[in-house]
Amino acid sequence: MNDFQLDNTDIRWRGDYFGLRPTISDQARDFLENLPSDGYDLLIRNLHDSRRFVLCHVILAKLHGSSRLSKVGTWHGLAVDLKGDGEVSTDPAQIPELIEFWRNQVRESKGPAGESKGSGKAPG
Repeated sequence: MNDFQLDNTDIRWRGDYFGLRPTISDQARDFLENLPSDGYDLLIRNLHDSRRFVLCHVILAKLHGSSRLSKVGTWHGLAVDLKGDGEVSTDPAQIPELIEFWRNQVRESKGPAGESKGSGKAPG
């Protein structure tokens, strides 16, 4: 992903009575649809970057089929503060927990032949 100009601004958030909903930019969607063979590793490595951790978490969740809504203030373990004026903040202090979750998730989701075994539960 370092070859691309993708970062957390490629995610837009909406919130309503049912919870938070991320929308990804066209450029991020292109990346998702044309994920390179090392895509998971690339995304997990970029979780360390405070400018990209939200983007990576959202794409990883979409790759694992996680499109369900989460409890108020979080989306699949990612704490998101969506203010009434549309301003969004996410605290980079949650990066270590997200990295640990996704490393375990990717490792556990691959069966003996690399097939997916399920999505698991996000942190939080």
